[in-house]
Amino acid sequence: MEECEQAFQQLKEHLGKLPLLSKPAAGEVLSLYLVVSKHAVSSVLIREEKKVQLPVYYISKRLLDAEMRYPQMQVLQKPDTSGRLLKWSIELSQFDINYKPRTAIKGQALADFVVEFAGLPDGAEEGNAPQRWKLYVDGSSNEYGSGAGLVLHTPEGHKITLAIRFEFPVSNNEAEYEALLAGLRLAEHLKVGNIDIFSDLQLVVNQVKGQYQTRDEKMVTYLKKVKEALEKFTAYDIQQGYYWPNLKKDAAEYAKRCESCQRYTPTPRLHSEDLTSIVSPWPFAKWGIDLIGPLHKTLGGYKFAIVAIDYFTKWVEAEPLTTISEEKCTNFIWNNIVCRFGVPHSLVSDNGRQFNNDNTNQFCELLGIHKNFSSVIYP
Repeated sequence: MEECEQAFQQLKEHLGKLPLLSKPAAGEVLSLYLVVSKHAVSSVLIREEKKVQLPVYYISKRLLDAEMRYPQMQVLQKPDTSGRLLKWSIELSQFDINYKPRTAIKGQALADFVVEFAGLPDGAEEGNAPQRWKLYVDGSSNEYGSGAGLVLHTPEGHKITLAIRFEFPVSNNEAEYEALLAGLRLAEHLKVGNIDIFSDLQLVVNQVKGQYQTRDEKMVTYLKKVKEALEKFTAYDIQQGYYWPNLKKDAAEYAKRCESCQRYTPTPRLHSEDLTSIVSPWPFAKWGIDLIGPLHKTLGGYKFAIVAIDYFTKWVEAEPLTTISEEKCTNFIWNNIVCRFGVPHSLVSDNGRQFNNDNTNQFCELLGIHKNFSSVIYP
């Protein structure tokens, strides 16, 4: 317990220290340390003073799918490069760059650390993680009958599908439970150990999780059967979701056939304009701020979050909110930005009423903070 408390205090002390960046002198030779993994690339710009390496700037970027297929960059040092690599080599030749082999020094260790914790892309799993199966279930009932469908995904990507028609009357909730029980019986028959279960019915998911009460006698019986079946698995997780692999394609085709979508879709009238880069001259001078939510409500009633990020250091400040209002947003700017990092030069936000109102505008004008509003984007 003492070791845990000591580690927690050390973590608090580390997070409380601001990142210190060094300012290079004119004509000084700088070192750029690069590291590339399968999923991310990072670099650290370093200057050396009295045999001590000081960071000037750092950046880390998660690679997109196309970028993961780029060739390795060390071939730029070879004279026999061709095609795109030769073009890159010519572009870089205008700079006075001296390539050196990688050595175990602090700058390289920092670059390695950044790329190591950049995270894996969606869908990637740890090599030692236990293999998990995925079960999608759905049941429905109407005047013409009732039935259920389920899809079981193996860890290797194979699909096992099953459709069931019920010969007895059931409600929608009962049909969903029947589909869930059928899927669990199938998984048990295949000796599945770890499984993730997805059901589109919120009532069933939350009753299995124990978040909803079960009062109906039939639902109590179904819930008991499901919990008995779940005890036969090593590990399981149930969550709300649905199985629709062609969702985007079907939605696009529906929108093309929908007269209302085509007739009343918003048509942009403004002239197109090139995107403008936002540059921050020094740390904590320019902040971007926005709201997130509504999210799933927590025990404290929080279902929103306000987040601010510094454009120079990428430092993030965040705070949960029960409701979003002008007063809470202004208090966040005062407590989390002004009191911690000083008065910034400017703030960038959308033109929502939480940020664009008389009280917030007077607050920023009193402190000399410039307000910049980002343009609205329709995805």
